[in-house]
Amino acid sequence: MAENNVLILTINECPGMRVVRVIGPVYGTGVRSRNFVGNFMGGVRAVFGGKQSGYLKMIAQTRDDALEQLAEHARSLGANAVLGMRVTAS
Repeated sequence: MAENNVLILTINECPGMRVVRVIGPVYGTGVRSRNFVGNFMGGVRAVFGGKQSGYLKMIAQTRDDALEQLAEHARSLGANAVLGMRVTAS
């Protein structure tokens, strides 16, 4: 594990670790949209049902980007962990 990694937890405490300093809130944001063809094909698939694999891939990439931004923000403030991480999507 690299020394610049930031531990990201969804819980408010890290078992076996002690919080020695609270730095403040950190953020990671991801926004993506599909092109016209991707949206059209997704609409066609929606009519007939089934898994929307293009959208699933886009959502996963956006989430990963947001988590990396979150870690970068935390590192820039000198943090080595983020506690109570939450994800919202729409």
